Amino acid sequence: MKAVFVTVGSTGFDQLVSVVCSTEFINTLHLDGFGKIVVQYGQSEAFFHPPPNLDPSILISGFSYKKDLSQYYEDADLVISHAGT
Repeated sequence: MKAVFVTVGSTGFDQLVSVVCSTEFINTLHLDGFGKIVVQYGQSEAFFHPPPNLDPSILISGFSYKKDLSQYYEDADLVISHAGT
């Protein structure tokens, strides 16, 4: 199963987090063979709402901050980031 890692850093990016949690975005990734999405949402936790009626084979998880993200980068087949200020 291919994995996506989305990271917004230690601040937040409400719009990015909202988009990656949208049904349309998740279904598009799933059609391309992605089955795992991990979102590091920083201060945008209020916008991290995975859709409730997704295909159960799609795994979505999220967290605000971790000191070391290297394992998430290594495990990802695709990294999505806002790329800093």
